[in-house]
Amino acid sequence: MALRKNNQKDYENFANPNIDVLGEPKTVMGENTDKVKIDKKGNPFALVMESVESGLSKGDTIRPGSAPMIDGYIMGGDYKISKKGPKNYKID
Repeated sequence: MALRKNNQKDYENFANPNIDVLGEPKTVMGENTDKVKIDKKGNPFALVMESVESGLSKGDTIRPGSAPMIDGYIMGGDYKISKKGPKNYKID
């Protein structure tokens, strides 16, 4: 019975787009993002430069939110993110 309960928890984590496969909140490193640009609507964004273990893929869009920026880049560090759409995440 315990095995079934663990499997159910693993499935719930997999179905939640804000939780990685280990059950931790998804994170992005500021060092792993490209220069912040502005989209057509005037909102800032940066692209992920390399795929990472938390489930982000190269080319995914990161919205910086309130993350600190230096010289047009998101400052280095780990930031918790939440999914906003397909391949589109926001720093919380």
